Formats: sequence, structure tokens, C-alpha cells
Amino acid sequence: MSLFDTHCHLASKDFEGRLDDVLAEAVQANVSHATVIATHLEDGRKALELSRTKSTLKLFPTLGLHPHEAKDFNNAFVDSMEKEISDYVAVGETGIDYHYDFATPEIQKESFAYHIDLSIRVNKPLVIHCRESVEDIYALLAARKGDFNAIPGIMHCYAEDWEWGKKFLDLGLYLSFSGIITFKNADRLRGVAENCPLDRMLIETDSPYLAPIPYRGKPNQPAYVAKTFQQLCAIRKETPQEIEKQLFESSLKVFQLSA
Repeated sequence: MSLFDTHCHLASKDFEGRLDDVLAEAVQANVSHATVIATHLEDGRKALELSRTKSTLKLFPTLGLHPHEAKDFNNAFVDSMEKEISDYVAVGETGIDYHYDFATPEIQKESFAYHIDLSIRVNKPLVIHCRESVEDIYALLAARKGDFNAIPGIMHCYAEDWEWGKKFLDLGLYLSFSGIITFKNADRLRGVAENCPLDRMLIETDSPYLAPIPYRGKPNQPAYVAKTFQQLCAIRKETPQEIEKQLFESSLKVFQLSA
């Protein structure tokens, strides 16, 4: 068995010129699979190219518009998504972010609602970004609860409390935990990771962001998902072998993949 980094931005310019080394380090850290997350169309197309040209890890691309880029949500974007989404394993990264004002709340909600509808129509999971927007994120998802497929998607880099966690689990979503669970001030989130059913959780890096301790402040990379895994093992009651096996199987299940 091995580890699956379910959320990394390997198409980012941060990895230019060193991606091969980063992938090799991931293998040394027992990482075998990674989902390469898109933040906009060009980013997603590069992710698709990486999945077809790199063989060090098994890479799986997504396609979508990050809420920071929601100002670019228009008919041309929709046309491209409709034509290209069949080549990708998930819809997103999408969602709502009220921490920054890169796009208005109205256009963010319109973009997110479109991504929800698309994921239902094409039977691909959502990759959801939620920052200071949990009420609106939940409302838009709950409004489509009866329309979702078996696995609606993933609350990526989950950082809300356990009460919200239970609500998202009730919608069928998975909670994905990042290096934040290694931070000293993350006791509340470690409590969520302790309480979440093992078969409804995933792990990720969000590379190149949110590097776990002891790498905090440095660029993150898929190899560091091993540190998040170690922290999770310290939190949970199951054995490391049981946790590793279930995380890997759940990752395959969410993205509808075979090993």
C-alpha cells in the first residue's frame, strides 16, 4: 500500500524546473498517486499534460475555476468546461472564498453553482474550496442534495469545526485533511480528524501551500503528505496499516479510479 496526495498544484509555476525532483522525492516518501488540481482552464490543461507525460507517480488531473479566478466565469469558460471535462477525474477546484476580494460574492456563487450542476451531470466529484464562506457553501450544496451522485465530492483542506463536518458528511461529502493538522494551534481540527469516520476522510498537501511541520514556511510538495499521515496516525485509534489502506481505497473510490 502507499499514500495518495488528493490535492496538489503540480501545474503551478512554483514547480517549474524542479518537478522531476519533486516527484522522485514523493516516491521516496511512499507516495504513489496524486490528484493535480486546476485553478483555471490553462492550469487544468497543463495538469492533463502532466498526467499523460509523467510516469514517476500516477497523476490525475481536475478541471475547474478557483473562486479567486471567478471573475473569469463567463460563457466562453462554460463552453470549454463542457467540451473538455470528460478528460478529467473531478470538477474543480471550485467554491467560495470571502477572505479575499479577488471576485465578487455574486460571481463566486454563480460559478460554484455551475460547477455543482456540471458535476451532477457528468458524474464527477467536486473539489471544494471553502474559506470564511461555510454557510453559503453548505446552502448551495444542500439545495442539490437529492440530485447528487453516490459521492458528491471533497471538502478540500477541511478547516471548519466538527458540527459543520457532520453536516457535510450528511451530504455525502468526504473531508480532506492537510498539513494544518500538524500546526500547534490546530487542536480543534485535530478533534475533527479524530471524530471523522475513517472511511470518509482523505489526506492532501495543497502543494505548494500549507507545508506541514517541520517544513512550515517552505514550499510544500507531495512528499510531505507523509507528515500529515504521521499526525493522523497519532490522532486515530486504528493502526497505521489500517489507516493507510483505508485512505488509499477511499481516494480511489472518490475519483472513480482503479489502482
